[in-house]
Amino acid sequence: MMAQTIDREADKKQNGLKGFLHWWLENPNNNKIIYVDILLNLVIIASIYSLYVEYCYDDSIPSHIITINNLFLAFFIAEYIIRFFISTDFLADASKQHGGSLYSAIINKVRWMTKFFSIIDLLAILPAIRYLRVLRTIRILRFLRLLRFLRVLKVFRHFQK
Repeated sequence: MMAQTIDREADKKQNGLKGFLHWWLENPNNNKIIYVDILLNLVIIASIYSLYVEYCYDDSIPSHIITINNLFLAFFIAEYIIRFFISTDFLADASKQHGGSLYSAIINKVRWMTKFFSIIDLLAILPAIRYLRVLRTIRILRFLRLLRFLRVLKVFRHFQK
């Protein structure tokens, strides 16, 4: 039995969870994707402000600010995992009869992970995880979320459509 793939250039939403998520997060033919982009940009702005407030408090951070930052962290981790999931058709790539292999499926995922926004997303998430904070200065990498704000330009591109 062959694993199903999604048509990444389809003019309508594909079947299944991956098709649905791809349609709303990545498909360039979805004119309503602009609403998701606006929502993501608002969340990014709010998280940047939350980080700023956290830095203003320095060591005496109120618990509600820590909770808010943890919610943003969970949101961004979930977004990264979803984008990782929809980035390629891993099972289909691994099971193709001719030329498919586990190696090619892994290479396709690694290609996605080495894209500019994928690297920025990962670098912005990792320092926010308290267990991965080796040095206090590495927390500054969390402000790489500012680079994610470049996605605003993507929103303007959708307005042109």
